[in-house]
Amino acid sequence: MGSENQFFLQPELTYYGAGETGKDKNAKGADGYNAVYANNYLSVPIYFKGYFSEAESEFFGMIGPRFNFLLSQNVKNAPVIRPYYDPNFVDPTYPDVNGKASKFNFGLGIGVGYSYKRQLELSARYDFGLSNTYPGLDKEPKGSTKSKSEQVLSVTLSYIFN
Repeated sequence: MGSENQFFLQPELTYYGAGETGKDKNAKGADGYNAVYANNYLSVPIYFKGYFSEAESEFFGMIGPRFNFLLSQNVKNAPVIRPYYDPNFVDPTYPDVNGKASKFNFGLGIGVGYSYKRQLELSARYDFGLSNTYPGLDKEPKGSTKSKSEQVLSVTLSYIFN
């Protein structure tokens, strides 16, 4: 297997939205069931990309770090028993506990794809967050000590200009 035109460094600048809802099929109608937690990011992934052959149309793999910068956070219908999930709320009983998302987080991304004539590419990626997205919830009373990280599954369609 030759190496000419097979390995590349692929930096990107992307926008993505991530979040979750409070919907739990076992807790329908419970406090926080209609909660929505949404974060918007500007992301800078830097992938090491390798084509599996030197053919013009072929499969490829990619791996690399992803650096995410929080642009905005929106929380709707936070649970009444946990009002501090709202990043704009300060509970005087627990002033150090809050649902503010970290301004910066990072992760590791892996993916596979197919390139048509090395101009039009379709890929599937999974980004595994390595940092705590909500550090203010670490001291949550009666909460989990497990940190929360962003897990992102994406499908991309790219056009490469020559």
